[in-house]
Amino acid sequence: MNPTLRNIVETTFKDITEKFDLHLEDKSKHWEFIELYNDNCIVRFIDDFGSIEVSFVNPSERQAAEKVIREDNFPTSYPIYPLYFVWESLYPDDKINFRTSSWDKTEQVLASKRLITERLENVIKGDFSWTQSLKK
Repeated sequence: MNPTLRNIVETTFKDITEKFDLHLEDKSKHWEFIELYNDNCIVRFIDDFGSIEVSFVNPSERQAAEKVIREDNFPTSYPIYPLYFVWESLYPDDKINFRTSSWDKTEQVLASKRLITERLENVIKGDFSWTQSLKK
């Protein structure tokens, strides 16, 4: 039996969730969708037909967007920052390749954890200052 994305994220990120007081929320409906979150950062994991997409969300940007009422009653969007885009933007000359070519969900989640712990822990701590350069 294949482990669910929830089980993989729970197991793989156990030490990170404890270190940064992250909570897990399973938002799966039509596809597997997990969020690890605290007051400073949201880390999203979505299983896109076998490709695990990992992104950061700034909770304050999401909260601000959710307060906006659109005339068409659709939800207001907020920025989602894909993990590998953030890494390549902040470390364009990085000599280490944090990507994996594997379709194994566990290997993909492990690769994202390695990248987060070695390069992007500041984002989990709430440092979204780098987004200002993206908005220019």
